[in-house]
Amino acid sequence: MLKWMKDVGKEIEGILEADVDARDKTLSEVESDDNVVGEVPLDLRKLLVLSRQYKKRSAEAVTAAEFATEEGKIAENQEVVLASKTKSRLLNEIFWMSIREMFTLWGEENSSLGIKRGWKVVVCAEDDDGCSCLGCTLRRAILGG
Repeated sequence: MLKWMKDVGKEIEGILEADVDARDKTLSEVESDDNVVGEVPLDLRKLLVLSRQYKKRSAEAVTAAEFATEEGKIAENQEVVLASKTKSRLLNEIFWMSIREMFTLWGEENSSLGIKRGWKVVVCAEDDDGCSCLGCTLRRAILGG
């Protein structure tokens, strides 16, 4: 196994349930018309939390690079930004691929997935403008509506 994969595995093991619980509190509540298809298992919850932690590291390094005065610190922070952003995206993709595989959600009718409070996996209708899951909220923000 590649070193970075081992390192990620160790980081996932180090994610505390308190971190997982804290992330859950930021999720939207399940609504009566949500199509709940299952619940995210703990290992995938930790994977998503780690993805978010990498994203946060990237944002912090952007700020640090912006205010750095030494050339070496600027380059060091730029490397952290690239590595953290890449890892965050990759872990996020692995998370969603795992959810699709686990719940057999590969069809076009399952194109809009979300995670809601209690780590519930929901499938959202493409035309559900009232859905408050992160996936639908982002789709509306990007595509309008």
